[in-house]
Amino acid sequence: MKNRGQVSLEYLIVVGAFLAMLLVFMPLLVQTHHTGLFGIDAVKAEKFTQDFKSAVDELNILGNGSRTKLTANPVDEWSLQISGNKLILTVKSTELERIKKFEVELKNIANQLSKTISSKTTFLLEKSAGKITIRAN
Repeated sequence: MKNRGQVSLEYLIVVGAFLAMLLVFMPLLVQTHHTGLFGIDAVKAEKFTQDFKSAVDELNILGNGSRTKLTANPVDEWSLQISGNKLILTVKSTELERIKKFEVELKNIANQLSKTISSKTTFLLEKSAGKITIRAN
């Protein structure tokens, strides 16, 4: 009986040591997780800005009445600003308190747009009277 009690005590000590080590490494693991998510979000944002520019360039070649849709699906939060001939997309990580900006030049944009995106959002680009209008839902 004494032997079984010793095994149980040793098991508890091993489990306790594992949990203590996990507690020590937890902040590092959480930081790594948030950094990875921010990296994924930045790559998605860069691709979205390039796709947006390509869609605008394509619509500039096509005739009036042409339209296309683009979908943004951020991991955390994006801030989109279209002003004049420039699109600025800012990726924010609330946990890391970091931002990353992507800028592209656009041609023949009819309207300005400022939108914070934190979930899946579809943008409709439509050419009318030689200019491209952009709407978000």
